[in-house]
Amino acid sequence: MSSSGTEVWDALSERISEIAEQAGKFVAAVEAGHRVSASGVHWKPGVIVTAAHLVRRTDTVEVLLPGNATVSGLIVGRDATTDLAAIRVEGANSLAAPMFNSSAKVGELVLAIGRSRRGELAAAAGIMARVGGPWSTWRGGQIERLLRPDVRLYPGQSGSALVNGKGELLGVNSAVLARASTITLPAETVDRVVSELLERGHIAQPYLGVAIQEVSVPQEWHALASQDSALLVMHVAQESPAKQAGIKLGDVIVSAAGEPVNGPRALHRVLVQKRTGDPVLLGIIRSGTLVEVTAHLGDRARP
Repeated sequence: MSSSGTEVWDALSERISEIAEQAGKFVAAVEAGHRVSASGVHWKPGVIVTAAHLVRRTDTVEVLLPGNATVSGLIVGRDATTDLAAIRVEGANSLAAPMFNSSAKVGELVLAIGRSRRGELAAAAGIMARVGGPWSTWRGGQIERLLRPDVRLYPGQSGSALVNGKGELLGVNSAVLARASTITLPAETVDRVVSELLERGHIAQPYLGVAIQEVSVPQEWHALASQDSALLVMHVAQESPAKQAGIKLGDVIVSAAGEPVNGPRALHRVLVQKRTGDPVLLGIIRSGTLVEVTAHLGDRARP
């Protein structure tokens, strides 16, 4: 390697080390039980965000802060759908606060910064492989933007920070939201989830309260519903929004909020855009007649 090439390499290495040290000021280690430890990000005064799949509500939590001070933590809420958990800790108020950046770009250099259970910094480098729009996790969680960095997370790095070349926080990393790849929960998603966890202890999950099965729409019903398939109601839960709206066993749901529903995924896409308490107008074929009912969505807690 030429001298100029060596200088560039040394400068890049030095900058990466500086970023790791800078980000390390707001990254902690989280120990819960005897499982693999997690990393955590100091999100707001007295609150650490970590990976939900590595903590349980009943766990006794210890948080190893930068500087190796160990404090007790209380899990105030967790959301498996986005793999985020919020922990209140005393003594974290003085931790550095991250600078956020919501303009991730494909191809930019990114670093995952976490801590081992003994407090050592752990870093992994890569590029931002994909930046997309709103995205649903396989567990039903809603993410404002899809961030998929080409970064491998090692044990203990779930819940770590993803930062850019300026040391700005892009989001919190998870190893379980997509098969064999890392997903970063963007800052706006983390902020929304953490705020609701602190307020409620869980994320409100709008639900209707029916068991459904996709069925073919008979030819004679095509004047009522133009799609080829719809949803047969197989069960209506007691005291559910569906029950209160008058939905019955054997009803066939053909639309929701004005959108045709030809399968469970189509109905799910409508419901996840709503909040608990929101009204949803449902088009239903009952005894060969198209009727409309309005259901006010309930809250299916998923702590």
